[in-house]
Amino acid sequence: MGLRRVNTAGDILPHDLDSEQSVLGAILLNNETLVEIGEALREQDFYSVRHRRVFRAMLDVAATGRAIDLITLSNRLRLDGDLDAIGGPEALAAFENAVPTSINAVHWAKIVELMARAREVIGVCSGAATALAAGSILSLEEDIANIADQVFSLTLSRADAGDSAPWADDAEAAQVEIENLFQNGTSRGAPTGFRHLDECWGGWVPGKLVTVGGDSSHGKTAFALQAAKNLARAGYPVIFGSTEMSQRELQIRILSDYTEIENMRLANPSRLTPNLIAKCRAAMTQVAALPICVIDCGGMDFAAFLRRAKITIRRSRALFPSAPQAPALVIGDFFQDFGHNDGGHESLADRMGQSAKAAKEFAKAQKCAVLLTAQLKKGARDEKTPPSLGDLYGTGGLEKSSDVVALIHWPWRHAYRRDPDAATKYNPADFYLHTEKNRSGAIGATKLCYDRQIGRIVDWRDDAPDALEQPDIPFDED
Repeated sequence: MGLRRVNTAGDILPHDLDSEQSVLGAILLNNETLVEIGEALREQDFYSVRHRRVFRAMLDVAATGRAIDLITLSNRLRLDGDLDAIGGPEALAAFENAVPTSINAVHWAKIVELMARAREVIGVCSGAATALAAGSILSLEEDIANIADQVFSLTLSRADAGDSAPWADDAEAAQVEIENLFQNGTSRGAPTGFRHLDECWGGWVPGKLVTVGGDSSHGKTAFALQAAKNLARAGYPVIFGSTEMSQRELQIRILSDYTEIENMRLANPSRLTPNLIAKCRAAMTQVAALPICVIDCGGMDFAAFLRRAKITIRRSRALFPSAPQAPALVIGDFFQDFGHNDGGHESLADRMGQSAKAAKEFAKAQKCAVLLTAQLKKGARDEKTPPSLGDLYGTGGLEKSSDVVALIHWPWRHAYRRDPDAATKYNPADFYLHTEKNRSGAIGATKLCYDRQIGRIVDWRDDAPDALEQPDIPFDED
């Protein structure tokens, strides 16, 4: 169906149902199509209400990290109460059978977008005609200028229609932001949940890339998960991409914090009691309500993770419209385990550098902070020797793109791995985060308190325990 000339007297507005159906069918055939069309399409771009419901359900399924197929899509639509409205599972199968291949999906999506923009132009012009007919001669020149601006903005593709502001306007906005922050006593970014890091880093500032490095089993994932918990409890949505842990494992870790039941006991349910089971059931309701979206990144390359995160961001802004910032933080845990496939760069360090650059660009484009956890090089570090910037694996490109680089030093853990008896002289709760690079703030050590039994990291306090009971089964702090 081609673009038709229409007026506002009840004629059908421009649309192409064949292209809309082909886009949906292409996504079912190849889920990567949803990534390829990127920001080109929005739910409201579909003329058919039925197609809008299917596209929204596809975004919801993608946000959970699951494949979009007839089963997951039917389940999502059934959950939303839309399955019967779109024609049932048979209608979904018809979408998939409507196209033999997804190769032309970008072309079909462009048609759908152009039709939607054409409808927007008609809406603007219709409103303009009404405004000009009812307007005063005194405001006619201003009305015409405003209408011209609206029409011109619609001639731009969405990729070109940026949100840049004139220098003077942006400077004034910056001054207002500074005064508001001063009056409210808050940081520029969303709160980290750690007093000293808020002062040092400015919180989770949109557009910033933060890298936290540490040795194996030294609390990198624990810190990243604590950052997610702190933000989610404050109402900020978080996207957590993990190469090692499933959504269920992350939920159990968070449950340990809420119930104060040791991680090891939750990992071995036979050690629980009926009272503890009841405690878990009550706390899981709170855990389930946290605005955290998990992406299972096992076997995923970093570019694919960013594409998936972009889709999830679109849904998080719809799922949490009242959130102060959606999302505040995207976490990639941990960086080296992702695939870094850039054929133009031979060494892994160079490819990681390109991935880090992409993460920085992603943070700026999506107006959120990005946290990467990264492994340190093997070296001669011990309980008395904190890591330095040169210990970060892939230091060059990763460090260059990062706005903040902080390295973990956990003296007790170093000593315990070398000699458990020697570890008794160290407090297991002493956990240090050394900010080695900070483009817009201070550097130095931040002392935190780590309760490894329940996986909780908090600001250091004077009444922190001098020692914690040793676990009687093996554990992994990451």
